[in-house]
Amino acid sequence: MRKENVLRLGLCTLMVMSSAVNVHAASSITYLTNVGSEDLTGDGIKDVTKTVERDLDGDGQRETVTFKATYNNGYYTSLTATINDEERTLIDNSELKSNDGFNLCFVKMAKGKEYLQVLSDDDHDEVYLDDLYQYHSDTKSFKKVTSLLEDELTKNAFTVYDGSVYNVKKNSFKVKSIIQPIEVGYVGLNVTYTYKKGKLVRDHTTTSFTGNTKRHFITCKTLTLNKTRTSKKTFKVKKNKTVKLVKAYVAKGKISLCFKSGKKTGWKEVTTSKNQVRKDYWFKNTKSNFM
Repeated sequence: MRKENVLRLGLCTLMVMSSAVNVHAASSITYLTNVGSEDLTGDGIKDVTKTVERDLDGDGQRETVTFKATYNNGYYTSLTATINDEERTLIDNSELKSNDGFNLCFVKMAKGKEYLQVLSDDDHDEVYLDDLYQYHSDTKSFKKVTSLLEDELTKNAFTVYDGSVYNVKKNSFKVKSIIQPIEVGYVGLNVTYTYKKGKLVRDHTTTSFTGNTKRHFITCKTLTLNKTRTSKKTFKVKKNKTVKLVKAYVAKGKISLCFKSGKKTGWKEVTTSKNQVRKDYWFKNTKSNFM
């Protein structure tokens, strides 16, 4: 895992672990030690376990949960959870290429809506999985609810994925996701997931960006923008004019960005093919805005 994330997660564990086990506690996020991240010894890497006590079903009683990451032929490829002596498999995938194991955290919203996030990446920060699970007391197991590693967010537009969950509220939380369209470069999105009618729903339109995202651009040619995202009506922004990135829309395999020029706002779709390299940049100094 990323070294900076490992340090950050360790610090957050100390801050929230004591309160997050309370089933009546407010919305919270509890980070666990990375399962598999610190087991490099003189004899090589080996299987590793992490045991926690947590009220999983909201009945006021804590269950004992032991997570085990299994090392196989150079990588961690499986993750199990043993709950009150009953073992269940969460992940068993020989295609995983994780050198660092699995990054685990509990995401707790109001009224017992709690998810276990399992994230795994490699030494190059390429994320291989980012899944959410919910505990089911009838089977005493965690069942996968959804994958935050969505194709439309992570496999389009030269994406560098983060996946960190934060800002947990009563019925929603945010996930950090990064896209890198060839036309503009790095764009860090704060993507909102909301719990609605028993399901997690992602907000396709993002209006909040990470702090290191470049928001102001200078056009290197005349740029044609659509007046609305779906409109065919357009207006032009002349060369050497400054525009501001104000929104991003990601859905159905397409990514569109909204820019403000003066009092006008307009949309333009970006390239979503990793194999396509454009030289007709929209803005000046775009090449320097990549990770």
